[in-house]
Amino acid sequence: MSLVTVPVAQVNHLQLLCAWRKCTADRVSGSPYCEKHRPGFRLVLSPEKRVVYFVQCRNARGLIKIGKSSCWKKRWNGMTTDCPYPLTLLTLVYLDHARQMDVLERTLHKYLAEHRVQGEWFKPVAPVLKIVELAKSVPTPEFCALVGLDMRITSR
Repeated sequence: MSLVTVPVAQVNHLQLLCAWRKCTADRVSGSPYCEKHRPGFRLVLSPEKRVVYFVQCRNARGLIKIGKSSCWKKRWNGMTTDCPYPLTLLTLVYLDHARQMDVLERTLHKYLAEHRVQGEWFKPVAPVLKIVELAKSVPTPEFCALVGLDMRITSR
């Protein structure tokens, strides 16, 4: 990686981004910015929906992980890399707010605490499998109501 020197008076994060990424080929005529990073264009990664996920490890024990993520694709890639066994995605529960995601995951963990093996991993016993089936078959608002989560929760 090379460092870019810009006079302090002219420092602008968009200019630095353009210089660092070497976006000079796409410059808007007469502008220090490229088309992608010019003022008025907001460089924002589209946020993924927040999810509570149910994943099963395909080994002899068949443990089920109940977790949460605001970036599901990245989380899935990390899990499949870290786990020595193949994983199966059972279902995802999509939520609009981080608070809903936190409360739903915590509620499920408390409800299923006696079946916990370690951390977010649970035995594949009837109560755990019933929760997974409900999450698969019932729309999110109804599922959340069944487990006692108020969907009006939006912030801390």
